[in-house]
Amino acid sequence: MLRRNTHHDRFTIMSNLKFLHFPVAAKAVLLIAALGLLSIAANWFCLERLDEFDRLNATLTRHLAPARLALADAKAASESFGVAVYKDYSASDPDQAKESVEEMEGQYNAARRALNNVLAAYPAAAAPAHVRPGSRAPPRPLRSGS
Repeated sequence: MLRRNTHHDRFTIMSNLKFLHFPVAAKAVLLIAALGLLSIAANWFCLERLDEFDRLNATLTRHLAPARLALADAKAASESFGVAVYKDYSASDPDQAKESVEEMEGQYNAARRALNNVLAAYPAAAAPAHVRPGSRAPPRPLRSGS
């Protein structure tokens, strides 16, 4: 049986690859340069994705900003309506009660207009709301009374 000299085979293979016989410092520099290139490529891909997210955010903001503004107005008007209701119930003088009822109606109409503005700016919000079983009546559309 012939036994091959594996040490000699390894040496032969390594001697054929003389271009890999760089000093350790040169190999470290090559490795660092390759990692730097990979890092640059990864940063470029991340920046591309961030630009996509920025474009998507701008599109969503352009479409939803008017509805958000109208919702903020509706919230403020409904809070004012709540204050007017409280004033109506706490009024001790009939003239003061009559005045607070008028204020309450004005705030209610303002809230209704603001919610209709939401529907105008964001028509998808007009989809019917889910009604819980056992509730008295389904909500009526906002546009019918204005």
